[in-house]
Amino acid sequence: YPPGHATGSAPMVYWERQGQDCLCAVHCLNALLQGPRFTPVSLAEIAQELDSEEERILRDCASPSRGNVDPAGNFSSQVLFRALQRSGFSVVDSRHEE
Repeated sequence: YPPGHATGSAPMVYWERQGQDCLCAVHCLNALLQGPRFTPVSLAEIAQELDSEEERILRDCASPSRGNVDPAGNFSSQVLFRALQRSGFSVVDSRHEE
C-alpha cells in the first residue's frame, strides 16, 4: 500500500521483508521513507559515485579502496547518508563532533 493508506481505521506501515539477500540498507531506507524509494542498483550507483570521488581525492595513494559496497551487497554508511540527502534529509554523522 502507499504510505499512509488506511484499511479500515488503521494506517498501514510500509515494510519490506528481508530474506537471504543481505540488502538490509535498502530495506532500512525504504522502511524509513515509507515506500520503495531505493533499489540495490540505485544504492550501488551512489556507492560507485562515492568511490569515484574518493579516488579523485586520493589519486596519489598506492591503492585507493572501493569500500562503499562489498560483494555481498553491504553498503557503507556514506552511501546511506548520500541516499538520505538526496531524499531531502539533513544528515549528521554522530561519530564526528561538528
